[in-house]
Amino acid sequence: TVAGLGPWPGVDLSPVAFTVSGGLLVFAITRYELLDLEPVARRRVVERMRDGYVVLDEDDRVVDLNPVAGDLLDVESDAAVGRALPDLVPTGEALVTESDADDRTGFAVGGDDRRSVQGRLSPLDPEAGGGGRLLLLQDVTDRRRVERRYQRLVERASDVVFVLDAEGTITVEYVGRRPE
Repeated sequence: TVAGLGPWPGVDLSPVAFTVSGGLLVFAITRYELLDLEPVARRRVVERMRDGYVVLDEDDRVVDLNPVAGDLLDVESDAAVGRALPDLVPTGEALVTESDADDRTGFAVGGDDRRSVQGRLSPLDPEAGGGGRLLLLQDVTDRRRVERRYQRLVERASDVVFVLDAEGTITVEYVGRRPE
């Protein structure tokens, strides 16, 4: 060593120490994402979102998804990554092939506890035309339940019912049953 210190005089342990520390650094970078630049705030926001998101690559394989999307699709997040969207979603093929950015596609998931889910697929980089897509998922089970209840109420009404939109124009007209 230069300073003459060490367990064995004349033996330089610097190369061994650099090799071990370099190996530990590589391990920390790859295993524990030591140099990951993802902000903690973003991770917390994504984990706490009410809606689910699924990031797809150019071949419509799952790259990333948040826990809400895993729950809505009834899959484990780790098991979903790398799989094609049509393998995860009943209407995944239709979402992938026929979707516009403004289209929303509904589907049901789950066995006994069925939920209604609405999905919207949009490009990540619309100007470039590639770079994958983003699928936003929303649980609309309660909304569908209210719509069905409203529909039954209107169908059983004994009066004429008009439904108005925000501008005041008639959008739907129902004539219920006549009283006996």
